[in-house]
Amino acid sequence: MEDLGRVISEHPFCKGLEVCHVDLLTNCASNVRFQKRCHLFREGGEANQFYLIREGKTSLEIRAPQGSPLVVETAKRSEVLGWCWPAASYRWHFGARLAPFPAIYSNSEARNRKKPQQSIPGKEIQI
Repeated sequence: MEDLGRVISEHPFCKGLEVCHVDLLTNCASNVRFQKRCHLFREGGEANQFYLIREGKTSLEIRAPQGSPLVVETAKRSEVLGWCWPAASYRWHFGARLAPFPAIYSNSEARNRKKPQQSIPGKEIQI
């Protein structure tokens, strides 16, 4: 069984975080795996989570006036997906559909119940 705290602390996005920040993320995180073509979230939906991508990739899509969604970016291994998660009132401006990959999922509502938002020095995010 993998140590989730170790996995989170070793993810490139979290490198250099203080132990208290890793612990906070670990206490609100789940180790998840998604199937190919699954939607993680859809454009316009509530943005209250983020994902640390461990393997694979996902397509970020926007609705097209006609036809299939347009892929605007691809998030890959070692990247973070869901950068508008700090504020519960935000909405996704894109959708995400993926190839199968394992990831770490964190829910902002659970995190905010545990501790008020605070800045992480050196990271342009609030947790």
